[in-house]
Amino acid sequence: MIQADATQAETLKQARIAHAGEIFVITPTDEVNLRIALELRQQMAGQKNSDAAIRVHLADIHLREELERQNEPDRQEPEAGRLHFFDLFDYEARRVLYTLPLDGPGIREHDPRSVHMVILGFGRMGRSLALRAVKMGHFANGKLLRVSIIDRSAHQQRDRFLFRYPAFEQQKLCDLTFYEAEAESLTARDFVKKWADEANTLLQVFVCLDDDARAVEVGLRLKSILQKHPEGHLLVHIRSQASRPLLGPALREGVPALKAGGQIITFGMVDDANCEDMLGREFNEALAQAIHERFISQRLADSRRQPASDPALRPWEKLGEDLRESNRQQADHIPIKLRAIGCRLVAATDPGEAVSRFTPAEIELLARVEHQRWRVERWLAGWRYGTPSDKARGISENLVDWEDLHDSIKQYDRDVVMNIPAVVGSRFKVVRDKALSS
Repeated sequence: MIQADATQAETLKQARIAHAGEIFVITPTDEVNLRIALELRQQMAGQKNSDAAIRVHLADIHLREELERQNEPDRQEPEAGRLHFFDLFDYEARRVLYTLPLDGPGIREHDPRSVHMVILGFGRMGRSLALRAVKMGHFANGKLLRVSIIDRSAHQQRDRFLFRYPAFEQQKLCDLTFYEAEAESLTARDFVKKWADEANTLLQVFVCLDDDARAVEVGLRLKSILQKHPEGHLLVHIRSQASRPLLGPALREGVPALKAGGQIITFGMVDDANCEDMLGREFNEALAQAIHERFISQRLADSRRQPASDPALRPWEKLGEDLRESNRQQADHIPIKLRAIGCRLVAATDPGEAVSRFTPAEIELLARVEHQRWRVERWLAGWRYGTPSDKARGISENLVDWEDLHDSIKQYDRDVVMNIPAVVGSRFKVVRDKALSS
């Protein structure tokens, strides 16, 4: 271990970066991470390991997305180290919402329930959860995801959030409301108690404060309120494993399978995260790649376009990060779609009978849901409606309601749904869930 300033050239030489096959850059601030990354690129230029990956942690999603565009494989100088950007907070938000789904056991087409996500504290983890939730929260009954933010600086947080994501208001991506109150206040507790009493609501509460002790206290105070919601969850973000003993017997270990509510679930110990281990097992990455490979094979079979003429048809390792992320979001939503029709994703070794195809009615229902999910993905990425479509400028004539979509375009969404049993690959399969199908 070397204790020195990593932004200095001499420190990096001392760390023998010229012999590194992969480098991770993670400090508490984005600015320092970028300074280190730039110094690394300068020192690695012309070295034998100049093609080594430099993985840089950036919490600012807007900066990360812009730099990802600038560092696409066809834009980056070959002699420079390849920059890859990641965010542990976004990774953890994505993982926990997949493992403990917003829709609980599933929301069917005529289900009267809506999902209400409550976030106490709108810091880095709170923002990551809200963004991931709106990307994943699209359900068969068409009801909007409801997101309530409680924060001591709610008005300022709202302005900053909508400045960066105006589509939340312009396109009504979800029912988003900010409430100004301290998380550890009677006002906040009364809000949660009132929401817990509402009928036909799946209530999911996330405590995301900057201080672990405060977060634990708030979680313990809210625990009794959530006991009446067996399908809901109370999750407390703590930054380090060292804080886990604070919870004592109230703690539920890790992120388990769905069980009765009323217990506290901890998540997001990013201070203890092993970046190499985490990125080496990219969450849901294999499924995202399978979706992309299926897309390429179908597109080339149905048209004369070649991979070189369309950036979306490049192999995964040469695909732009924005397109990789698009495939990841589609992969993350598959379990929500399956639960909507009484199915689930299981290991290939599960004894249940595999489903190879869905009914026409199921395909049409899920295609409609997929189109709405795709629209939100595009709006959050800054796309807008216009005709004719122009991918380079982020313009699409397909950013319309399902009813206004041309049937040839609807078929793309139907194909996405029909392909689910095939793309889950050899590791998984789709089965009918008797409990969900009844």
